[in-house]
Amino acid sequence: MRKPVPARFTKVSGGNFELWLYNDWYIDPVDNVEKPMIPDGAVIMSGDDLMGTRAFGAILDPAFNYGPMAYAPKTWIQEDPAQRFLMM
Repeated sequence: MRKPVPARFTKVSGGNFELWLYNDWYIDPVDNVEKPMIPDGAVIMSGDDLMGTRAFGAILDPAFNYGPMAYAPKTWIQEDPAQRFLMM
């Protein structure tokens, strides 16, 4: 098994895009196999104004049973104009 290293971001700029490669791994608790956080070939897109904070602790939301979780993604739709929000 590889020695754990801090998460690494690599930035590439070209044209109208900034591309970031996220290179971090985790041990899957189900099968105890080391896997990439973002699978090969996966793409995540966002706008320039993306803001966020990663916090640790219990998720105070009944939809997540008030328990500790690594991530608690939540989505909802707001009307007029219709748009989907994603909270990570």
